Amino acid sequence: MDKPPAALWITGLSVRLFGLKPWSIDDRLAHLGGLLAGAVMALTPVATLMFRFNNPDALLVLLMTAAAYAVLRSIQDARFRWLLLAGVFLGFGFRTKQLQVLLVVPGLAAAYLLAAPVSPGKRLLQLTGAGTALAVSAGWWLAAVELIPAEDRPYIGGSQINSILELTLGYNGLGRLNGDETGRPGIAGLAGLGGVLLWQRRAAAPARAVRRGWQGAAAHDGGCRCAAALAAPLAYSLTTAATAHSGAIVSAGPAATGARGNFAGLGNFGRQGTLAGPGPLANPGTANSTRAPGGFGGRGGGMGGLLGTSTPSDALVTALRTDAASYTWAAAVVGSNNAAGYQLAAELPVMAVGGFNGTDPAPTLEVFQQLVADGKIHYFIGVSMMQGETGSDAAARISEWVAANFQAEAVGGATVYDLS
Repeated sequence: MDKPPAALWITGLSVRLFGLKPWSIDDRLAHLGGLLAGAVMALTPVATLMFRFNNPDALLVLLMTAAAYAVLRSIQDARFRWLLLAGVFLGFGFRTKQLQVLLVVPGLAAAYLLAAPVSPGKRLLQLTGAGTALAVSAGWWLAAVELIPAEDRPYIGGSQINSILELTLGYNGLGRLNGDETGRPGIAGLAGLGGVLLWQRRAAAPARAVRRGWQGAAAHDGGCRCAAALAAPLAYSLTTAATAHSGAIVSAGPAATGARGNFAGLGNFGRQGTLAGPGPLANPGTANSTRAPGGFGGRGGGMGGLLGTSTPSDALVTALRTDAASYTWAAAVVGSNNAAGYQLAAELPVMAVGGFNGTDPAPTLEVFQQLVADGKIHYFIGVSMMQGETGSDAAARISEWVAANFQAEAVGGATVYDLS
């Protein structure tokens, strides 16, 4: 896990209460203005894109919005407790996605300094109190993780040295601003390719909707123009919400001609046999047919890789469930999205080698070898993965060791190694 746990607490509690089902319940009501504002935000394409799956961004935006509301109430009512509550919301936002929540703090602080109905000295004193509330509500979890010995807690995903401070200041901190994220799989390149894909879709339904809207509203007032302008985001958002998705990078808008799963059509990111090292069962005659097992690319296991996942075959699920009680992990596979697909299908523990994108040094080759020797892992599944630009090569070394020491077999379209 390369994020703090707040968003996972919410979804975990939901599963505890309602079970693992593809629906949720929200029966809260609000004033008409709030409902309209919420509808506008919900119909914004990027919100529809990010909030439709269990990424921390939805909770992060909710907490930042709640903090802004609390600051406004503090200014309107001249009540310090609202400002303290804003600090608590921001602290909880830190436990959702760490330093990214601080992007709104300068604006909120400036608004209070300029508009609070108290003396300037009291404004500074109260902001200090709110900052303390933020630090306490965010810092207790950080301190707890840092103080617990590494051998008594899970590995800190996204960190190269198993440190929550490194994760906070690097991968989930300054790295989000300067792009220096260890193990990042070329996100800037994906963004550029996404722009190309959007340009290819310029004749699709959302683009046509906005053109027609502006043409139809040309003779009317500004309100009609605004309504017409919102028609395009509405059409795009509805298409996004109606399209099934899988994996870590979800799909937006209508599918482009020749593309598979929207972003997947651009180089088959996270799909079979295109980016990096293939397994022994890779398609002959391809550029990727000589390197070793699974891990980073190749035909491997046919699961989604970094940017997606899919449902494994019935034959593979049956194999994973066979004698599963005798093992701690029914299987091991590179990447957390790959592991998630197998784990949800088989309802059994599956080890995510290398963390989210396969570049965490967890487990190391030595640790993995010991787990295999102890009979803890039943299968290793070769998969296609897009390798990160930096980070540990432990997952690649594990993949190579498995391929060199165990026999590969095809099970339901996947490359599987029996480690028993």
